[in-house]
Amino acid sequence: MLLTFADESTKTQQHAGFTTKREANAFRDEVIGQLHTGTYIVYGKIRVEEFMIFWLEDIMRPRITGDTDSYANSVCGIDGTQKK
Repeated sequence: MLLTFADESTKTQQHAGFTTKREANAFRDEVIGQLHTGTYIVYGKIRVEEFMIFWLEDIMRPRITGDTDSYANSVCGIDGTQKK
């Protein structure tokens, strides 16, 4: 299946290992349902650190105020890595 994201980038996603056609079709129908509800997970193997940096920069940064940004900078370094 070819996934097209909001930024027009694409990714080919394939699933294999089904023992029957019925099993494959059931999984396909489940994935289609998840795509319609927005719950399909594209990247199954991602480190928590990578997800948290993505979440902070791409999801939360557009919503945050100056106070939240100051807090994030005290927790994370400028490059997004955790301070020790």
